[in-house]
Amino acid sequence: MNSATRWSAEDWAAGASPMGQALAYLSFGVFYFALAWYATDLPVQTRFPHFIWPADGLVLGTLLVAAPRRWPVYLGLVFLANLFFGYELGVSLPRTFVASFVNTAEPALVALGLQQLAKPQVTIDTVKGLAAMLIGMVPLVAGLSIFDALTSYVQFDAPFREQWSVVFVSDMLGMILVAPLILAWSREGWREAMQASRSRLPELVVLYSGLVFTAHYVFGTRSQASGFIPPLAYLCAPFLIWAALGFGLRAATLGLAAFGLICYWHTAQGFGPFSIDGIADWKSILHLQAYLATIVVTTLFAAALLNERQDAAKTTRAWRRRYEAVIRASGNLLYDLDPATGKILWDGDTMAVIGVAPENVSELGPWMSRTHPDDRARLRGVREQLEGGKLRHMAIEYRMQRDDGSYVPVSVNGYMIEEPMSLGPPKKRLIGFVTDVSEKIKSEEDRVRLESQLKQAEKMEAVGHLAGGIAHDFNNILGAILGYGELAQLKAKDEDMKRYLDTIMNAGNRAKSLVTQILSYSRVDTGERIPVLVSPIVQEAVDLIRGSTAGVDVRYEPESGEATVMGDPTRLHQLFMNLCTNAVHAMPDGGVLDVSLAIEVVEHARITRIGELGPGDYVRVTVKDSGHGIAPEVIDRIFEPFFTTKRAGRGTGLGLALVHSVVKEHKGCLDVQSELGKGTAFIVWMPRLNEAAVEAAKPEPALPGRGQVILAVDDEIQVLAALEEMLANLGYEPAGFSSSQEALEAFQADPKRFDAVVSDEVMPEMSGTSLAVELRRMKPSIPIVIATGYGGAGFETRALSAGINRVLKKPYRMTEIAEALAGFFPNR
Repeated sequence: MNSATRWSAEDWAAGASPMGQALAYLSFGVFYFALAWYATDLPVQTRFPHFIWPADGLVLGTLLVAAPRRWPVYLGLVFLANLFFGYELGVSLPRTFVASFVNTAEPALVALGLQQLAKPQVTIDTVKGLAAMLIGMVPLVAGLSIFDALTSYVQFDAPFREQWSVVFVSDMLGMILVAPLILAWSREGWREAMQASRSRLPELVVLYSGLVFTAHYVFGTRSQASGFIPPLAYLCAPFLIWAALGFGLRAATLGLAAFGLICYWHTAQGFGPFSIDGIADWKSILHLQAYLATIVVTTLFAAALLNERQDAAKTTRAWRRRYEAVIRASGNLLYDLDPATGKILWDGDTMAVIGVAPENVSELGPWMSRTHPDDRARLRGVREQLEGGKLRHMAIEYRMQRDDGSYVPVSVNGYMIEEPMSLGPPKKRLIGFVTDVSEKIKSEEDRVRLESQLKQAEKMEAVGHLAGGIAHDFNNILGAILGYGELAQLKAKDEDMKRYLDTIMNAGNRAKSLVTQILSYSRVDTGERIPVLVSPIVQEAVDLIRGSTAGVDVRYEPESGEATVMGDPTRLHQLFMNLCTNAVHAMPDGGVLDVSLAIEVVEHARITRIGELGPGDYVRVTVKDSGHGIAPEVIDRIFEPFFTTKRAGRGTGLGLALVHSVVKEHKGCLDVQSELGKGTAFIVWMPRLNEAAVEAAKPEPALPGRGQVILAVDDEIQVLAALEEMLANLGYEPAGFSSSQEALEAFQADPKRFDAVVSDEVMPEMSGTSLAVELRRMKPSIPIVIATGYGGAGFETRALSAGINRVLKKPYRMTEIAEALAGFFPNR
């Protein structure tokens, strides 16, 4: 029943419907009429207007809570009611009009004055508001009482001073007896009031029953002694204080109104402790009014004080809820440590933040016992500095044990403060926050990992630039060796000579493969991508490893034969061959090589050695060996180019670097799981295509040429000579030039002579693609083949856009040249 919620009068009036407002007018009229009838029935009332007129309090309270536009209706009802009672009492018409005007104007003027003094509205639910209302009413009522007393003095020749005293006290008490009731009950809706009262209804029944019974008992008994003896006058006070402190303003104002009306009635009849010799006179009424004023003011202030404390408690609880919500939302814990006793007070959810129940860390000892053993010495030094006053602030991170036994990294910061004490030195307290920094540490680890990946990428890019610089010259040297070696193989008859040439060709091919690997992992442009069925490529790699390896049990378990990716079949073959070869090298004494192929649906992103594996469908290839494993101190370096753990002469350090490059080219991810003495597993994920399986087309043998003239251009004389020999052996007529400018001039002289062009890309006077552009202008239909050792990123795309029909990798191979030229002359 506390009126803590403050609504303005305008809000209260604006919220009423027309029917509700009409009901309010009717209720006001009924209550005013009842209070006026009550006043006219008091025996001491001998003139009109009456001195005791509690209806003025009803008018004052109603005007203070009603909108000003409603005032005329309420005041009109008051004026009509007074006319009626003047007529009923037989008062002359002029006196009735004057009395009606006085009873109407007096509460209206007091209401106007209070509203001006207590803008924006009059309140009694605080001590300050109640005091302002009572103090403001005194001069207003006193001034109006002068006018009333002056009127009585002129009309009835009544003593002015006595008349003013009676009018002032009566009007003042009548207003403060009923007006607070209206103010208190108008601040919240009736529904809220009834809900608040329903839970304590039995207590309210006892309260009001006791108050009414006691009031009737004390004031309904005729005094047995002469003189003013009120021995039981304050017997009702405990009930009013109970209402004020137990239920608030609503219960208190209702009790005061009922108590005041009962006291007035019995005292006016000559009963009660304030009647003298059982005679009803104005002296008894004045004594009663002084008594009632004391009771009313005391009770109202007690209720207002309770209301303030309840409001303060609500504000404190609301602030506390917001404070706790902020602490919980921040993911931190607030602690308050008493260094002297070791007691710790916690704010926040300790279970959610650090996984420990608050009762398990309510003291410093249990908290320290949960600290990781490696961190205790460091904490002990900090604690000694804090207690010694050498350190006023701390910020430290360490590990502490959860209730489930695991450790969580926490950040603890604190400030040593001094709380003043009334006696003795200030009390020291350590206040601060505890935060779970697991995510912070994980983010830092991710940052370090990303920095490592960036350094790795920069390192590989640097090696790529180096490879591009040497590839051209190295391939020219290999071109001469392999070209003439291949020609020599065709003409060799002696078996020993054939064996020597085979050895030379094998060494040259290994050198070519080495250059290819150097270029492969560092190149950016990877050529055309096509749908590739992965299972046949893995099967081919497994078959090659199984056929060339003894002592290793090679197992292949494809869970799905429809695993398709978008990629380069040759590069994928290199990927799987390098992984399998690396696994075999890890088992020098034999072992088991398990290769598996499966389709995996990834629902949540996770971090791998190469990038982040996002949600989606993937083709997963796992290559697992039972070898010696990889040491933890080198596992982060295995993808670096030229890094190897094999002894000198057994490895180039490019196998896993190539694996790294191919996986990145295919937008895949790669992870490594290794344990010393038990083996290593490489897991590759590549985005899956939901397409039909792709079958590799069987190459048809290339047909020999029929004397077509081929323009051959290369700035290396030895490579050019080898190229001409190859073309001649393939049935073509070579026309070789070591200068691109000379080749262009020869073509300009007779464009119809040449049927195709095979040219190097990197030449001093004019590049192969520039030469091709010039040749196209003279003969747009001529087929052109460009060979390059290292064209750089995007070279093949640029070459095709310049009109090149085919791009070959140097050094020249007769089979590749035959296959390329055969495609230009299919119907020969």
